[in-house]
Amino acid sequence: PILDDYATLHPGFELLNMSYAEFREDIFKLLENMEHGSRRIDKIVGVLKSFVRKRDSGGMQEIDVKRLIDKVVALCHAEIRHKVKSFELLVPVDLPSLVSDPEVIEQIVLNLLINAVHASDKEDAKITLKVEHGASGFMLEVTDNGSGIEDTVLEKIFDPFFTTKSSTMGTGLGLYICHNHVESLGGKIEVESSPGQGSTFRVLLPQASESQI
Repeated sequence: PILDDYATLHPGFELLNMSYAEFREDIFKLLENMEHGSRRIDKIVGVLKSFVRKRDSGGMQEIDVKRLIDKVVALCHAEIRHKVKSFELLVPVDLPSLVSDPEVIEQIVLNLLINAVHASDKEDAKITLKVEHGASGFMLEVTDNGSGIEDTVLEKIFDPFFTTKSSTMGTGLGLYICHNHVESLGGKIEVESSPGQGSTFRVLLPQASESQI
């Protein structure tokens, strides 16, 4: 305000070889860019801190899988409704409990769902989230009919900071963290994709023993 008042009284006032009006506009653009960059850094650091946090046996507990899935779907309901025409949830009501880390499972499912939403680029966009249980453990599967993934990209999708999204949509850490989380639980993640046809991400998780709780 002090400079504004001074510039009003001195029409020829310049700073850094710019008229005051140009300088004023430029400085606010710089501040806006700095704020945006700071928020982005804060988000990346927050995700990394969450990932590298040491997991201990206290995180392992019996999980009601259907309840957890319903919670995750509710979290991204707005994005799904905005971009996806058809969302199918295939979760048996009689699933046994899963002994695992609920925060980690939630993060895995959330990241896979959001990725599927971001890949939805068609008017008839469809996403299916399926959960099954067998002798070897649990299978969580997220399928979309979106843009799909090229073979050259497929081999890089679990690399840290690799992304094909714009800078405002992702950090390139989501799938990297998913992959590491799944491996930390003794499971594995599989991907099937066809460009223009869609993708399926399949997470296979072993059933931990109750002694780990």
